[in-house]
Amino acid sequence: VLRADGHIDAAVVRAIMELRSAIAPDAARRAAQRRREPQCAALEAAAAAMADATADLALLQERALQFWRILIEAADNLAYRLAFNGLRETYDRARVLLAPVLADELGDAAAYAAIAAAVRAGQAAAAGALAAELVQRGEAAVGRALERIAGDGEEETTR
Repeated sequence: VLRADGHIDAAVVRAIMELRSAIAPDAARRAAQRRREPQCAALEAAAAAMADATADLALLQERALQFWRILIEAADNLAYRLAFNGLRETYDRARVLLAPVLADELGDAAAYAAIAAAVRAGQAAAAGALAAELVQRGEAAVGRALERIAGDGEEETTR
């Protein structure tokens, strides 16, 4: 995520967000189709824990990662689990930088609860749509931040 010169590698950050936006909706859909009780309960607990952490962005970020890990497990798809592990490893390198950018997504405890409820109810299409809306909001925020960074860099090079 960070290049050797200490600057953000925008292509890597963009790729992480795009892959996350591709996987999350289908993982939510599959979790709803497979609806296993332990994961449903764990998803609901993770969403509730997020609602209790709204004032602490770092804690919200950790709890959101926990929510997505449980959702990926509930999808019961090894390829998604492997992709999530790789995303998580890369994301962790930029976690501090990404937290404020993703604050709107991370702080939407109601959206996480709605995904968990749709999974519990076996509403695959709804679970997928809710997950898509949530992560695409984060992807858009990161895209705007990367554009600002690129714009700042262009201004500096023209001075």
